[in-house]
Amino acid sequence: MTLCRIILALGAAALALFLSEKLRRCSVRALGVLAGLLTVALEGPMKLCYGRLKPVAAVYGMLLFSTVMLSGSVALACSWRDAAANLFFAGAVLFAVSDLVLSGTYFGEGRDRPVDLLLNYLTYYPGQYLIALSLLFLH
Repeated sequence: MTLCRIILALGAAALALFLSEKLRRCSVRALGVLAGLLTVALEGPMKLCYGRLKPVAAVYGMLLFSTVMLSGSVALACSWRDAAANLFFAGAVLFAVSDLVLSGTYFGEGRDRPVDLLLNYLTYYPGQYLIALSLLFLH
């Protein structure tokens, strides 16, 4: 349940950032870097142990969430009317959720349950499909 609460909190924070006019002017990359660093900083509360892979997890998290934030800002800049941007953003969000679930599975304790595997599959494959599908709508 803790991972779900953190995912919801990060989602709510990202939504608030997108909706706030002043914060929208902030660098999207900086917000992605912050979100990536938060995933490593919250290692204890999320009951994860990255061990010696902590630097790798931090860099990966920064890249992953920068992609989500950048694709979301592009979709927002297009007023949610560009199919390619919308599909890519939706796919990036699903892919990020799948990676959060996967990090719990590999770096957490007691999170290798069948429901975690199912949630990972239900977010990873549709996310990848939407990212690939977005290429068909580029113009």
